Amino acid sequence: MAQLVTQGKDEPVQNLQQEIGKMVKHIVMAQQTFREGLSFWGMDLLVGTELAAQASGLENAKKLFESLQAYSTPGKLKNFRNSAQEIMAHESAVKALEDLDSLRELVTERGPTVSWITMAEAVLPADHDWVDRMKATRKDILDSLMQADLSLIPQQSQNISAKLQQLKKDYIIAYISLHTNHAWVPMMTNAR
Repeated sequence: MAQLVTQGKDEPVQNLQQEIGKMVKHIVMAQQTFREGLSFWGMDLLVGTELAAQASGLENAKKLFESLQAYSTPGKLKNFRNSAQEIMAHESAVKALEDLDSLRELVTERGPTVSWITMAEAVLPADHDWVDRMKATRKDILDSLMQADLSLIPQQSQNISAKLQQLKKDYIIAYISLHTNHAWVPMMTNAR
């Protein structure tokens, strides 16, 4: 690609500009997530994490990528003067974007099941053993997320999914046993 630029070809510069545009948009979306928070089972997953410390780094990376938008032709790109070290200084911010994406994906994929379980909790008596198990599982999941190596969130998501699915199955069994010989009672079996 660098050789094509030296030959005055526009294609590499256009590709670079498209990638820069995607990165700026990605950073803007991440900054919005930092402002709004990322809630999972009533807890903001961004508070007190290493990701929260990356918010200022994202702003600096965004400024760099926005400045790169000025290099829109091969001639302008030949005047690029930043060193590789200056560019690599923003590597941790780009890594933070990947970690944030993993957390967002976890919330998106597991959030509906968490909502279902939260509604199920309201249906059973507060002193039911399932409610106690659910609270213990919630604490375990949230504690593990707060202490997790964020690069391992995709693997941890599968473990969380298994725990949530087990809670759903246990709830259905508990609900049926409580209401087997009773008149119709709204039942939460619309499993996702």
